[in-house]
Amino acid sequence: MDCPTCKTELVNEQYEGHPVFRCPACSGYLMKRQRMAQIQSNRETSSEQLEHHAEKRATTDRTDLIRCPRCRVQRMNKEKVHFDQRPDESFQLDVCRKCQMVWFDGGELAKLQLDYESSIKAIDQVERQQLAQGLSEDRKEQLEERIAAMPMASNTPGAHLINLWPWIGAGILLTTTLILLLPGFFDNSKTANYLLVIPSLLLGLALGLIGLLRH
Repeated sequence: MDCPTCKTELVNEQYEGHPVFRCPACSGYLMKRQRMAQIQSNRETSSEQLEHHAEKRATTDRTDLIRCPRCRVQRMNKEKVHFDQRPDESFQLDVCRKCQMVWFDGGELAKLQLDYESSIKAIDQVERQQLAQGLSEDRKEQLEERIAAMPMASNTPGAHLINLWPWIGAGILLTTTLILLLPGFFDNSKTANYLLVIPSLLLGLALGLIGLLRH
C-alpha cells in the first residue's frame, strides 16, 4: 500500500504493541479504527518521544479528501477530533467508512496520545495499575510466608515417609513389646535377644519423637 498523501510505500510495523502501517517519508499512520483507543491508552512510548514526534514530524492538516490506501476506491471522510485538555485545538482524522481504516497525518497520533496521558482518565488508569501491582506484591509475600510455614509437601520425595514416622515408631514399639511378652523370653538369657530388643526400642522412640516434632 502507498501513502495517501505522498505516495511513498507504507511500512508494516508494530506500534505500541499493535500492527500499523507507517509512511517513512511523512510519518503518517494507517490503522484499523478499533486500534485507536488501544494505542491511545498504551504507555510504551515515553512522553519525551511523543513530544518529539508531535513537533518534529507534524505536517499540515489536509483539507482535501484522500483515497483509502486499503480499498483504493472509497474516499476517506473527515472527522474532527478535539483534544480533551486543549478544547480549542483539533485535527481532521481521515476515516474510510468501507474498511474502517483511519489515517493520521504526521504528528497527529502523537498529539492524541499526549492529550490522553494528561487526562484524568489516564492518571486514574496509572493509579489503578500501581494499586493492583502493590496488592499483588503483598499477596505474593503472604503466600511465601504461608509456604515457608507449611510442612514438607506431600509430593516431595520421601515426604510420605516422614508423615508416617509416628506410626512406624509406634509399630516398632508395639512389636518390641509383644516380643518381650512372649513366654520364656526372660528365661532365655542369650545376649542376642537383648541386642535385638534394645535397638528396636530406641529406634521406635526416636522415630515417634521426630515425627511428632515435625507435626
